[in-house]
Formats: sequence, structure tokens, C-alpha cells
Amino acid sequence: MVVRNYQPKDLPELHKIDRVCFPEGVAYILRELRFFVEQKNSITWVAEDEDRIVGFVIAQIEKRRFGHIITIDVLPEYRHRGVGSQLLQQAEKWLENNGAVIVYLETAMHNKPAIRFYEKHGYRTVERLTRYYADGTDAYQMVKSQ
Repeated sequence: MVVRNYQPKDLPELHKIDRVCFPEGVAYILRELRFFVEQKNSITWVAEDEDRIVGFVIAQIEKRRFGHIITIDVLPEYRHRGVGSQLLQQAEKWLENNGAVIVYLETAMHNKPAIRFYEKHGYRTVERLTRYYADGTDAYQMVKSQ
């Protein structure tokens, strides 16, 4: 498996993966996904296995030394193989190199596997975000100090 920088031609495949990973109302519409990957203060990495995109992460550096993990998506058949960990570590390293001392993210309250994954990587829940997602699902905001 290889982790590489995002290329604009990847966008349709990333959108498909996001729709596999998250239900409607949580998954990004194409316009939202494009917005995040095109931000000048963000970066996207893509995980490939034999020229097949199997996951990606979008990270954004924000004012006041905050880093934001916008999304991390890994196809179900590639989970528990270290793909998500590699992507997260790549994003955290980039955020730290760009001045972030705190990294935060949001995850659906019912997404127990994601919560366990982030806790394993040192994140802790700090806030409940009521009706955070478009479908009305609540989320947790989780943070990690670099």
C-alpha cells in the first residue's frame, strides 16, 4: 500500500468511497468534498493498493494552531489493516509541521468503531454536538494535543 498526495482526477473516486463509508446525510455531497480538498489551508492524502484507491484523509490547518481532521475514509474491506492509522499519522504529522498543537475532529456518536479508533490514537471526547450532521445525527467532538 502507498500513501500519496491527492490529485484532482481522484475526486470522483473519493466521493464514491465517502458514500460507501457513510450514510446519506453524513457523507459529503460532491460539492462539499471538492470544497474541502481545494482549500489552500488543507491537504488530502490517498491510500492506494495496487493502483486502487482504498482510503483517504483530508486535514486542515486553522488559525490559533488548531488542526482539523475533516474526514478519514477507508473502504470496509481494507479496515483493520493499518490503512486508517497510516492516513491519520500522515495528517497529524503535516498538521504539527504547520503549527498545530491541538487536533480535533467530529464523529457520529453511534459510530463506535470510529470512536475506538480515535481513542486508540490518543483522542478524547470533549463535547457532544447536537444534530451536527445533515440527517440530524449527533456527533462527538474529539481532540488530541500534539
